[in-house]
Amino acid sequence: MAQPTYEWRPPERGWREQDLADLPDDGNRYEIIDGSLHVTPPAGYGHHWLADEIRSR
Repeated sequence: MAQPTYEWRPPERGWREQDLADLPDDGNRYEIIDGSLHVTPPAGYGHHWLADEIRSR
């Protein structure tokens, strides 16, 4: 099993916009909301397929 190449260390204070630059460019979406980091994985094939179906109707 592969080990992560990025070690997560939250700042001692709340997250700030400047901290986003230090996060990996791994396809996840990173947002800071009220000082908390929120991570959302990229949408998968099924999401894109359904969006195309809705858009084409």
